[in-house]
Amino acid sequence: MRFIQSRLIIVIALTSLLVVMTPILILIIVTIGNNFKDRNPTLNTDLQTMDRSLADLSTYTPVPTYTPVPTYTPMPTYTPVPINKKTIAVEEINSQSANSSQSITPTPTPIPKSETNPSQLPSSPMNRAHTPLIELCTYNSPSIKTLTDTDYKFLKHKEKTTRFFPSKIFGDETTKIVSNGVDKLILGAGDTKKEIILYDDGTHGDDIPSDDLYSRACVNKDDLNMNTPYSYFDGNADILEINDSILYVINPNLRGSIPYEQFTENLQSTQYAMFMSIGSDYSKAIEGPINSFIDSRTCTVCETVLNLFGDIFDLIILVPDEPTNTENSSYFRITDNVKGIMTYGDPICDQTHYKSQGIGESINQLYQNSVFECPSKFLDGQSYPKLKGSIWFSSPKPEVLNETLAHWVGVGPANIKYPGNGVSWNSLSSTSIDSFSTVSGPMTSQLWDPARGTGHPIKLLENETFFDVYLNYDDETGIFSMQPYSEASKQYDDIILYMMGLLPYKEAQKKYYYIVPSEMDLQDCYSAAEELHCSDSVIDQNEFGKVIDFGVKEMVSQFGPREPSYGPETTHLNSPVIVLTEQAPNESERAWYHLLYKWWATSGKQNETLGHSYGSVTRNLGTISTGIPK
Repeated sequence: MRFIQSRLIIVIALTSLLVVMTPILILIIVTIGNNFKDRNPTLNTDLQTMDRSLADLSTYTPVPTYTPVPTYTPMPTYTPVPINKKTIAVEEINSQSANSSQSITPTPTPIPKSETNPSQLPSSPMNRAHTPLIELCTYNSPSIKTLTDTDYKFLKHKEKTTRFFPSKIFGDETTKIVSNGVDKLILGAGDTKKEIILYDDGTHGDDIPSDDLYSRACVNKDDLNMNTPYSYFDGNADILEINDSILYVINPNLRGSIPYEQFTENLQSTQYAMFMSIGSDYSKAIEGPINSFIDSRTCTVCETVLNLFGDIFDLIILVPDEPTNTENSSYFRITDNVKGIMTYGDPICDQTHYKSQGIGESINQLYQNSVFECPSKFLDGQSYPKLKGSIWFSSPKPEVLNETLAHWVGVGPANIKYPGNGVSWNSLSSTSIDSFSTVSGPMTSQLWDPARGTGHPIKLLENETFFDVYLNYDDETGIFSMQPYSEASKQYDDIILYMMGLLPYKEAQKKYYYIVPSEMDLQDCYSAAEELHCSDSVIDQNEFGKVIDFGVKEMVSQFGPREPSYGPETTHLNSPVIVLTEQAPNESERAWYHLLYKWWATSGKQNETLGHSYGSVTRNLGTISTGIPK
């Protein structure tokens, strides 16, 4: 009995002690946890990221120094994937370590294979090894780029082709040059001339001996005669063109200064450029064909961004990160649903009716009878009526993008006759403006021989040099003439600006003229093989017949006023530029495209090398979002 009583007393005592000590133990555990979190900024950052992903993202205040930029006011369908700040932090720490004064040999981050598909690399910012710094690069540096099968096949099919690996670097980094059949590069001239010897013997960074691909690694901007200060984007980048390849060098001061947001495992975006890593499909992006990328019925990239953001895009612009053909840019028309801009209808869901526009049907009937949307129009079967079209842009110069983008206003089909009277300003094709009009802009072609047509250019002889020409009209003298095509305006004309909704009707009143080519007889010209050579730039009255004057007034009288009419909702385009990469982009790639499309979207200026920015080509009448939409 006494034993039982003793045991009972002990149990009661222990229970009382536990009740008293529990609050103290909890306090100690919380304190230790808080101290651990405070000492582990990465964990603390991850927790903040998780909290923010649950918070209301309906407002945005730009903060230039933190990593993810919540620059997007989400549509109801958009739920952003929280950024893995730990991953981004490690990437930045690696860059900072490489910049330190310690002797550090950069090593590539191991890239794990996917268990489900060993050939498919999972996309992550850590997939890309850092390019060796100048002072640390040796020909045995493990982070020197080794050509992938895609790289190898691409180079082997293009003789005399040169490529940089990578083609975007910071100014304190190195790159690798690979050339098909060329063992030497000459840069500069005179006292500044430099010669770079390339190797095909398995040394100096060459991958495979005797395969006719000559290589050299550890090449820096000084080796390439790029000794001048950075000359692009306010001293933040420079460009070098060698043969058919371009190297982009970014000011190292920009490291860690361009924030981005990770939306999905494969999609990330800065404020001015999106990036989609497409893995094994990358070979198709640089080799073609491209229709599968921009056709709304097969475009998986389009499906991703449309599902994520909803129906808020006017255009989608797809850019391969290695431009392969400066002429290979095209527009895929998805819908023409803006009334009064010459064409109207759905070229996918109502093909027969769309192609018969202008034949036996009034404009009002056309509007009323057009059928929009069908389940097979988009890959996911959803409806996105705001999206006009998609663009494949494979040129390093935005000047080409300005031309391709203007196609969305619906210049075709070819049977639409404008300015009328049996002639059409798009008679050369349904996407270009006839060169025999005085409309001068990115969509206007050069003058062709009026007798033989397309493929037979008119060449004007001046100062013993032959120039391609365009048709010019002097409002003061009333004289038609041929002027060097290089001097033609590359800004959108009044008609295009009105069609885009950037210029109100009252301000779009410039007159243009169309000379009927079948009635032309250029007397100071002679045929030379496939060309027509002319010695006199003035087109006298006895050299042309019928002239038709036209403008927005004539367009409205023929097709009706634009709906919606000019206003705030018509002057801004949400048109993301999505750079297609094989793996996730590294920091220098993000930096280059961010700088380029920030300039194109916001500068409002013209550049001698890059051409007109969007602001410049639209006379600063329109705005455009090329990254996270606004």
